[in-house]
Amino acid sequence: MSTAGVFVELDSSLIARLDQLAMDEERNRSSLISDALTQFLNVREYHLACVQEGIRQADAGMLTPMDDALEQVRKRIAQR
Repeated sequence: MSTAGVFVELDSSLIARLDQLAMDEERNRSSLISDALTQFLNVREYHLACVQEGIRQADAGMLTPMDDALEQVRKRIAQR
């Protein structure tokens, strides 16, 4: 994997938290930031894919009327 440097300005309190975690986990800032950014991007990409799939289904007319959706929710709650 190739790497490249990126400059980011952060609030000093965030840097202090980052440094404390790095010390506690015996890691460096870069590895923590890389892990955090990877997790953030994975979640955001997943959410975007879900929204895009919902739009695709809506465009295809694959919608559930609100009353039907509420009834399905009520049934699931009652099963608990």
